[in-house]
Amino acid sequence: MAILAELNRLSTAEDFFRYLEVDYEADALAPARLRILRRFGEYLESHSLEGLDDASARSECRALLRAAHDDVLGQSARGERSAEEMQGIAHPSAHGLIPVSALSRGRPSPRARDGHLPK
Repeated sequence: MAILAELNRLSTAEDFFRYLEVDYEADALAPARLRILRRFGEYLESHSLEGLDDASARSECRALLRAAHDDVLGQSARGERSAEEMQGIAHPSAHGLIPVSALSRGRPSPRARDGHLPK
């Protein structure tokens, strides 16, 4: 199949996106390029291009690359959101401060019992 031969000649993620005419943002692509290309390869392996003419095969590859891009960057966005949420937990705002005593579940720390640290 001609499209697969052409894809095998490409070397960078940007080459794949340009060749298949899939829009991308360079800043978003840069840190995820390897994961996107791996996912694209997985999608190619699981989809048969047999029996498709070159235009249809190219269109299918374009859709698979777009899906790989969206899947990987969607995971990254979910991960960033989780990291931001965790950042908020680790460093709450002044309005969301929780006193340490509220975290002890009613058991005083050794220092709280006698005013000194344990030896």
